This record gives sequence, structure tokens and C-alpha cells, in this order.
Amino acid sequence: MREFILNFEAFEPLVITDGSAESMSHQSLDYIPGNMLLGAMAGRWLAGQSLAGGRPDDHPKFRDLFLNGQVEWGHAYPMLDAELCVPIPKSFRRLKNQPGLPTAGRDYDDGLIINALGHDPVGGAEELKARALKIYGQDRVKLEKCPGGFMSPQAPHCRPDQSGQWNMHVSLDRQKRRAAEGLLFGFSSLAAGAKFQSTVYGRARAAEDLRRLLDSVDRLKVGHARSAGYGGLRLTAKNERPRLAPEAVRPGDGRLVIFLLSDYLSAKSWQSPLENLLEELGPYFGELEIVGESPGERLHLFTGHRLIAGFNNLWRLPRSSREALEKGGVIEARVITPVVDPKPLPPSLGGGRLEGYGRLMIDPDFLRAGLINISRRSRSQGGGAGEEKPRSLAPKSERLLKLMRRKALSREVKRLALEALDEPKFRHFIEKAAKTRVSQSQRGQLRRLVVEEARENWRGLFEAGLAKKTIKDKWDQGVANHPGSGRLEHLSKIMPYFLDQDFGGELLAAGRLALPGGGLQAEERPAALDRLHRVFLLTLLSRWEKLFRSPGQGGSE
Repeated sequence: MREFILNFEAFEPLVITDGSAESMSHQSLDYIPGNMLLGAMAGRWLAGQSLAGGRPDDHPKFRDLFLNGQVEWGHAYPMLDAELCVPIPKSFRRLKNQPGLPTAGRDYDDGLIINALGHDPVGGAEELKARALKIYGQDRVKLEKCPGGFMSPQAPHCRPDQSGQWNMHVSLDRQKRRAAEGLLFGFSSLAAGAKFQSTVYGRARAAEDLRRLLDSVDRLKVGHARSAGYGGLRLTAKNERPRLAPEAVRPGDGRLVIFLLSDYLSAKSWQSPLENLLEELGPYFGELEIVGESPGERLHLFTGHRLIAGFNNLWRLPRSSREALEKGGVIEARVITPVVDPKPLPPSLGGGRLEGYGRLMIDPDFLRAGLINISRRSRSQGGGAGEEKPRSLAPKSERLLKLMRRKALSREVKRLALEALDEPKFRHFIEKAAKTRVSQSQRGQLRRLVVEEARENWRGLFEAGLAKKTIKDKWDQGVANHPGSGRLEHLSKIMPYFLDQDFGGELLAAGRLALPGGGLQAEERPAALDRLHRVFLLTLLSRWEKLFRSPGQGGSE
């Protein structure tokens, strides 16, 4: 079995729902489910195939990659710096009216988290009161659950900063193609720049096809409102390695702690998820029972249930809901009858494994301590005793400045694009182009190219399309003034000029960005170029379309 570790970065806001909210209001998840990655990758695979009228399900490679479990697509969880985060354990508690796990990049004070699995509520009560008095100045101890989300598995545990935004939109009237009266809908989304990591497992039969598919992927569209500027995801890194089967675990004291990395679905419809989980673990550990089921014991079961909904875009119907144990669940089990010859634990168990469900950890380090101090500083792993290393914290003012610069950059590149389009050479081009016979279909394909593909690939993909005589003839039907030379040229010669990377650099060099805190930084330049070039081309195409449709101005299809 091969293991593919994929790093993603959102270059557009993400609207990620669990499929249960097909309504006017959508609350975004804080991770990308494996079934969304599966669907996006399946769409990319189909785009590169010619099935000659056959169904994808009939293709053996499609079945291996997406249907029969030869490939298991993992959820893409958020990252903190270069560290993959895990769900916050459901056994974690905080003192009431006190902050829980801090968010990296924000100011916070020292704090205390209680792991209900490892903390003795009776024997450890005095120690807890003493720690609470030292940190918070009060010895009143009343616990409540920590809010859900993700955290770094290494101490000091922090939540990733997952900035969100809420956007309202007006629905378009399908007949008149203008704002419909009284039809508003809203999207809660994760802000652009969020980073995620997913682990995909491919068995030997499908590994080579999976490798080719991933090599062909640069950008994906996932989630809702993909045509409205949401869902853009860039594959920034891909690492492949053989999955080394872990050694068989033999619990030394006859107990093991099970941590659910993802939601767990029962592999059998007649069993509850918890019953099925204990049964599925049998071949690897033996017969198990949950600690606390015997009289006089405290129950060590910290989990919850949820219904996993879905929506089939092909059939336009909701999928059947499935009951699952929630990710972050913590279960301590006792081995009643150990297995004689234990097997190494596979990467996932239960149902829905090809969609990222059923992944778990056994006895993770972050569940060993009963009381967890949240400190602004942590011991450096490579340093000597007493050497301290700060976590990635940022002053509130610095974080605010970054947010202000990001918003200002988006606003300023749009201003530059609009100012450039008002120049006479570009206005004259649009006026000439609108009188040509370039079809709406060709303009639509060009718009899709700009929206979905990487900027460095625009010119190459457009020129590859011109290799087809039918497409080249359509672009050759139009003649306009070349904005660079001023000479009359066929549109098939002018459009590569607009799509070239150097053109985006010319646009950026021709203007000045007014940003709080100083000029454009080197690390901000790629995003500014990408945004400026896209806004310019999409606005140019929009004005072209509008002028084409104006009475007495446009050409004919």
C-alpha cells in the first residue's frame, strides 16, 4: 500500500457543508471531507478521458480509483505551521467561564485543560483546585466541555486560526438574468489562504493510476458556489511513500485508548457504530469491552453521535443519512480475551473508508496527561534544560495589520484592473472585438479557462486549443487593434498576449498599490499578480459580452 500526503491551500473562500443544508443559509465546515476530494478528483479524471458514450462505472480504472476501495481518500484537516492538526478530543474539559484551547497567532494567557480520561475526579480534586487557584486565582472547580474544532497534537496545544467570513448574495432571475426580487441567500465560508493536509492510501493495483492522476492536478474546485468565486483549492505539495504497517499492539496493562481521527460508520447496517467498532478491532486486539461497563467503575466513553448527510449532484437527490460516532471521540477499552496472533492495524476500519471515515489512533501521546497546562512558552525539543521557545503567537496589532493588508490588497488590485481597462487602447480593443463573430461559446470557454486553471498555464492551454482548426477559424474571424503594437491582428494572435504571464507583470508595474504598513512585500507579489490578472481578464470579457449584446453594437453568433 502506498501513502500519498497532499498539502492544499485555498486561493478562494471555501463553502464546505456536510450536505445536510440545501437551503438558503449554509454553515461551512472547518475541514474538507474526503468525499468532496473524491468527487473533485473524479471530475478531473473524467475530464481527461474519452469514454465513447460509456458510463464511468464501467471503466476498471475509475472503479479502482473511486468506487471499490482500492483508494481511500482522507479528509483534509487544517494545518498549524507545518503540523497537521487533529480533532479536539471529546474528553477535554475546561473550567467554566474560562478560555479553552488558545488560537495560534493570537494573544492569550496561561490556562488549564482537564483530560477527563486521565484525571481522577476524586483523588485529583485537590491538585486541580490548587492549579486552578494558581492560574486563575480561584479554587471553584466546575467543568464544561471544550468547544469542538482542531488542535495541534504537539504541546503546547493550540487551535489553528481558521478565519471565516459571511457573504450575502442575490439570486438571479433565470429568465431575465438580473437580480430576483426578495431572493437572498448567504454563505459562511473559510477565508482564502487556509491550509489543509490529506492522506490518501492506494493499494498496489491502483497506485500507478493514482500517481498519474495526482501528477495532473494543480487546482481543484470543491464545495458550494464554485461558479461564484468560491471553492478554489491549490495542490501545493505531494509526498509519496510506502505505508509501513505498524507493529501489532499488545496492551501492557490490558487496556487501550481509542481516538477517532474521523467519524466512524458501522460496516454492518444492523449494528450500532460503537458495537461495530469493538467488533472490527477484535482481530487486532481480541475481545474488548469498554472500561466502566462493570459495576463500580467510571465509564470511559467520551463520544457523540451524528447523522452524516449528503447530496448526489448527478441525480440531484439527497443521499441516505448514516449514523456515525463523531470524530474526536475517546474510548478506553479493556481486553477480555487477547488474540493469539494479532495483526497490524490498517489505516481505517468500518464503513465509508474510501471517503475518509473510520480512521483512528491507538494510545496517542496527547491523551496521556490528566491535567494539561496551556503556556505561552514551551520547552524547545532541541535545546537544553531551561531553554524556552515561543509558540507561533502574534500580537493582536500584527494580526490586525495582516488582515487589513489582505483586504486592502484585494481592493487595490481591482482598482488597478479597472483603471487599466479604461485606457484607450483596451477600450478600442473591446469595441472592435464586440463587433466580431467570435461565438459566445468561445468566450465562455475562455472565461472558464481563466477561472479554473493556473495562471502560468493559460497561454499554453489556449494555444493548444488553437491547434484544432475549427476553434482557430472561429478566433480568426475577428480582427482588432493589438493593444501592444496598435496594428490590426486576428484575435487568435491577440488573446495569447492577454493570457501571457508577462502581461500580468506589466499591469502590476504600471500602477501603485496603496497598502497599510508599506508597499507590496515579496511574499505578497504572487497573490497580487494572480488576482490582478484574473480580475482584468474577467472584467474585459464581461464588458465584451455586455457590448456585444447592446442593440446595434454587437456582432452575430
